[in-house]
Amino acid sequence: MTARPPAAREADDDALGHEITVLHTASRHTYGVPRSHAELRLLRRRVNRKRIARVMRERDVRGVTRRKRRSSTRPAAKARPAPEHALGLIADRGRSSRDHVNRHLGRPRE
Repeated sequence: MTARPPAAREADDDALGHEITVLHTASRHTYGVPRSHAELRLLRRRVNRKRIARVMRERDVRGVTRRKRRSSTRPAAKARPAPEHALGLIADRGRSSRDHVNRHLGRPRE
């Protein structure tokens, strides 16, 4: 049995993969999908960014990430816990929000 010839898209992906690998090597293995896409556009090669991402993923070609992504919502180690009334854990026992505001402002109840 003979093997089928590669499909046109497979051949195009192989050629694109070679170009991406050359760009990646020339950039000292730093270019990721966005820069590779920009470089290919400068070379007048119009290719979808998602296709570049797929070809790079299939060939295990990755760009360099400069910094670690961190969450900015972590609590500080020395932070005091929030009071229960601020978290809504204490029920208002039937009081309206107006009563709640008036009580904190020192106004008499209406």
